[in-house]
Amino acid sequence: NTGTSTGSHLHLERWLNGQQQDPTWGDALSVLGLRTQSTGDDFVEQYRKAIAQKESGTNYSAVNPHSGALGKYQFMPATMASTARTCLGRVPMTTEFLGTPELQDKIMDCYTVAALPLIQAKAADPNTQCRMLASRHYSGNPDKWNNNRPQTYGGASYPSIASYTEDVCKGF
Repeated sequence: NTGTSTGSHLHLERWLNGQQQDPTWGDALSVLGLRTQSTGDDFVEQYRKAIAQKESGTNYSAVNPHSGALGKYQFMPATMASTARTCLGRVPMTTEFLGTPELQDKIMDCYTVAALPLIQAKAADPNTQCRMLASRHYSGNPDKWNNNRPQTYGGASYPSIASYTEDVCKGF
């Protein structure tokens, strides 16, 4: 803890020719070892694409009429706010969030990278890790990834967590 953070965190710097630069997500993913073995793609990028396809068909301006979930990744407003506060140091207005694809991608990356160490400690298999991440995104609890009970929200029916996570992670 540096004294300015609120808890344990990863501090990553990149230096080039004696000049400090902002590290890229690729730098962070390499340090954390988050590459899929089968494709060489970033695990986070592969996961992010799978969630976006399932949640909104990759529509950055999507808003769920039942839950109020926002954007391409269908973040619940409270989850978006807490992740943005941690990741960006501020909470964007809903209109800014929905209108800024780069912001949504960055928040999704932060959300995923923050959860991965705990999930990797529980499961070594990339498919199970993906399903646990998807369960966390869908239900708030990574440990429910194999729950077959149908879900409802705001009076609408949704697939079970197991069905949802299988669908998202079929390519892992």
